[in-house]
Amino acid sequence: MKTLTIKIFFLLLFSSSLIAQDVWKYLEKKIVTLHDSDKIDLYLEFTWKNRGDHPQLSIKAGKLALRTIEQNEFFTKKPLALNYLGVIYRNLGDYKEALSFFSRGLEAAKKYDDKTQLAHAYNNLGSLHLAYG
Repeated sequence: MKTLTIKIFFLLLFSSSLIAQDVWKYLEKKIVTLHDSDKIDLYLEFTWKNRGDHPQLSIKAGKLALRTIEQNEFFTKKPLALNYLGVIYRNLGDYKEALSFFSRGLEAAKKYDDKTQLAHAYNNLGSLHLAYG
C-alpha cells in the first residue's frame, strides 16, 4: 500500500494538469500514513520540483523535511535539504538566508561524509560569492 501511495503521489507531482497547491493538499492527506523516511523523501522531492513556480510552498516543504530529519535522526538527508533551501532563497534574492543554508549544508555534508552534497554546497557558495560579492 505504501508503494502505491508513493507512486500515486509522484504521478500527481509530475502531472502538468495539477498545480502545486493541489499536490500539497494531497501530500498533507497522505503523508500521515508514510514512514518518516518516505515523508522526508516526498517533502524533498516537492521542494525541488516546485522551487521555481511555487517557492513559498517549496520552503514550507523543505523546512518540514528538516524538522522530520531532526526529530527522527535521519541526518544523512540533512545536507540535501539545506542545499535545496539555499537554492530557493538565492533564487528569491534573499542572499543572507541563502548563505546561511549553504553554509549549514556544507557543514552537514562534511559531518555526514556526503561528498555529492559537499560539492554542491561548495559550488553554491562559490557562485553566490562570485555573483553577489
